[in-house]
Parts: sequence; C-alpha cells; structure tokens
Amino acid sequence: MIPVLYASNQSTFTTNGLGRLIDCTFAHVTEQRNGQFELELEMPINGLHFSEIGLGSIITAKPSPTRAAQPFEVYSIEKTMDGMMATIRAQHISYRLSLIPVLPFTATSANDALQGLKSHAVETCPFTFYTDVTRAGTYTQTEPASLRNRLAGEQGSVLQVYQGEYLFDGFNVNLLAARGVDRGTEIRYGKNLQSLEQDQSIEDTITGIVPYWVGKDGETESVYWLPEVVLYSPNATSFPYKRTVVVDMSGDFQEKPTEAQLRTAGQQYIIDNNIGVPKVSFEISAETLAQALNYKGTALSERIDLCDIVTIIFPPFGVSAKAKVIETVFDVLTERFVSFKIGDERFTLADTIASTTEQIKQSEANQQTFMTQALAQATALINGDLTGASVVTQTDANGNPVGIIFMDTTDPDTAVNCIRINANGIGFSQSGISGPYSSAWTINGTLDMSQINVININASNITAGIIRDRTGRNFWNLETGEMQIQASVNIDVGGRNYIRESNTLSYESDSFAWMFMYNGNQATVNGNNLEVKYYG
Repeated sequence: MIPVLYASNQSTFTTNGLGRLIDCTFAHVTEQRNGQFELELEMPINGLHFSEIGLGSIITAKPSPTRAAQPFEVYSIEKTMDGMMATIRAQHISYRLSLIPVLPFTATSANDALQGLKSHAVETCPFTFYTDVTRAGTYTQTEPASLRNRLAGEQGSVLQVYQGEYLFDGFNVNLLAARGVDRGTEIRYGKNLQSLEQDQSIEDTITGIVPYWVGKDGETESVYWLPEVVLYSPNATSFPYKRTVVVDMSGDFQEKPTEAQLRTAGQQYIIDNNIGVPKVSFEISAETLAQALNYKGTALSERIDLCDIVTIIFPPFGVSAKAKVIETVFDVLTERFVSFKIGDERFTLADTIASTTEQIKQSEANQQTFMTQALAQATALINGDLTGASVVTQTDANGNPVGIIFMDTTDPDTAVNCIRINANGIGFSQSGISGPYSSAWTINGTLDMSQINVININASNITAGIIRDRTGRNFWNLETGEMQIQASVNIDVGGRNYIRESNTLSYESDSFAWMFMYNGNQATVNGNNLEVKYYG
C-alpha cells in the first residue's frame, strides 16, 4: 500500500487525508511482541506532500498482510547530507499513552485494571481497552504513573500481573491471552538454517542441574545433595560438553527431604524448565525462510505472523521446542514481510547463574514463619493461573452423572494436577486423572494424606499415636502419656543448679511424676514435693 498522510489532530483514518505519499521509496514497519511498534520511511524532499510532513503528523501504513493500516505519529525527520532525501520515523499512535498520567488504584482482574487505567487518567483518554485474559491476580498502583508504562514495561504493570500479548489497533488497546496461533510451521535446524545459527542457538543450553537442600537437620544447619550430585537431561550426551547449574530446592521442602524426594523434585525441575532443550532465538529473512519451507510468493504471510507459534526441530538432539515469532519487519510498499525474529530473548548461562544466586539470596532473606508461608502458598495456589484448566463430568453407561474432575489442562490425556469428586469422596492427584490419588477424604470419614501441613487446629478431643518433632528426639505418646522434651530447663535447689540447658524432661503418666535428668543428677516431682538426688 501507499502510506497516507494525516494532520496531527486526526482521529479517524478512512480517507486519503492530506494525501498519499506516492513518492515514498522505502517504508518498513517493525513490530515486537509487547514492545516496539514503529514505522520508518524514506522519500525525496521534493516528493509529493513532503512539505506537509511535520513532527506530530500522522502516517498510516499496514504492519502485516492481514491487518488494517495503522496510524503512526512522526517524531523524527532527518535529511541526508546532500539534502535530497529524508528519513522519517514515526511511532504507533498508542505511544500517546505515555503522556497520559494515571492516579493510584487497585484492581482484582485484568479487565478491571485496564478500565481503571482509563477511569483514573488525569487527561482525556481517547483509547478503549479490551481483554480476554482471565488470569487471577491483584493489580496495585501506589503512585501516579504513565498509562503506557502501567500497561507494560515496569514492575507491577498490567502485563506483569496478568500476562498476555498486546494488540494495538488504532485507538484500541487489546490484551489477549494469545494473540497468535500455532499454524503447524516446522523449522529444522541443520537443514533449513545455517549451521552457524544452529551453533549460536545451543551455546547456552543447560544440560544438567545440581539440586540441593539447605536447612536445619535437627539442631544442625546442613547442606544436602544427591549421591550422584548431577541430574542430567535425557539428551545431555548429544551436546559437545556439559553445562550444569546448581538449583536450590529448599523452598520445595519444609524438612530435609529423602534422597528419593530430592531426586524426584530435581527430575521434575528438568521437565518443567526444558533443561536440555536448546533456547531458540534467531533472525531470518522472509525470503530465506520461504525458500527453506518451500513457500512461494506471499504464501508465507499466510503461515507466519507476529506472536504465532512455530516448532523448532533439533534432529541431532532428538528434541523439539515451540517458539514464538517475537518480531516482524514488514515492507509496506510491497506488502510482504522482510524478516522475522523467532524465539525468546537470549538467556545466557551467566543469566541462569545470576538468577539462581538471586533465588538463594531471596531464600536466605525470607524469614517468614511456617504458618505465614503456608497461608501465602495456599492463597497463591487457589488464586493461581487457571488458564487452560477445565472441568469434566463423568457419566455411567446410561449417561447419568457419577462424578466430576477438575483438571489443570483441557485435555484429560495431558492433565497432571486433578481433583476428583464423586459419591465416595474427594481425591487429589498429581499424576493425572487415573491417579494414584495420594490424598483423599472418603465418605466413611477417613482423611488419608501422603503429606499434610496443618496451620492451626482447635479441637476438644484428639486420638492419635506418638507425636514427634522433626529431630525425632522429642515426642509425646498420646496413648500412654509418656513425653520426652529436650529443652533448656533450670531448677535451683539450695543455691545449686542441678538441671541445665539441653537436658531431658520426661513425664510418666502411670506414676504422675515429673522426672528431670542431667548426667546422672536426678530431681523428681511428686505432687508438691521436690526430691533432688545429686551424684558427684
């Protein structure tokens, strides 16, 4: 298309405005996922309508083959040394949001946050806001700020709290859960792309981790790791050399884990964080990509657009990874893409180590009590990301409902965390809909938990066996009444201290007597009488 020039105060762009810039020789729109959205064009200074272009003028241009022309506001006009040509740079009209301040407020949903930005703006805001994001979270703004900065780009922004992908369309701001789609496009490293790009893409791939736990083992501060030390990704041997980082798993366990527990947690970390899968980040011209994928003409534009998902296959390593198109450069004049940037921003080994170090520092700085941590964790889980979750109703052969299953995905075959409810009780599984349901509350009153963390109990009657602390040295037998506590105990008799720190306090229910021991020195309490025996 030919870019069209409009006056700076124009708000609708359905006419030819001040005129079409037919002498334009170059016009590219660069758009990044949740980032830059700008137009750059070149034209002779004696070209038609050039004299009418000024700072603040608006030029419309298409950013992709499938989208309508977008308004861009001119912020720079630079002439060449010979004074014959000029380069004009303009930013999308949504950048005007940077100059609209917003007063503090809070919101509990993405939609309320976006509408709150508009309602709390101190200047007229001609933009409309829409979102389909349902992610739970609380948006909190404590001081006046730029509206655009609160959309994205700073701590506590709407994007950081609720995630998603922005689609700016004229004066419409859309925060979408997923702007792009998976079109089934596959790119094979080593075949479609040059080997240099392949080498660059795998140079920072982590191949293994050293999971460890640090905390108190009884009264002693200790650090605990696995006998084999390193857990490797299944394809670690395919890489030229090992790249291993340490991972603090202390936050996953309230007490020192067993060897099996630590190993399982480490193996799950490898899966969750794609350890051993190359990080995808490369830039490729549309022409090269079209040739590699056997696309001709404009067919490529029908297969790839900004925020779309492509599959990157790494034959030497036997793995594949999904990656997003995070930047496009579009030729406005020919209405074809010029280049694509695919994958996440580069995440280096140094970044990984720095991130891990920061996590360790945060863990050390966190001095919350177990109760506070448990409450915070429970709240976070219940209010957590529900995107893609679903509920399935189970039926019998006659179609009658017999139970329901809450899943963390929409597909029962891929669901991991599940809650199943039927006439027999409620069960919790972290191994899919078939279980095992290691935590359950059945209709006969049985509460069966593989692990249970109790924040607070108020009860008039408790029937149980032996209660022990994490050291195993202190216990209370609720059946016999026997109790042993190692603590700081002092009894002064006749000016002499017979019981000192770290001694044993025992209570025998049969004799109703308290007995204190310290290296052979014994003090016995029977009723109100204190009898002290001192040896040595």
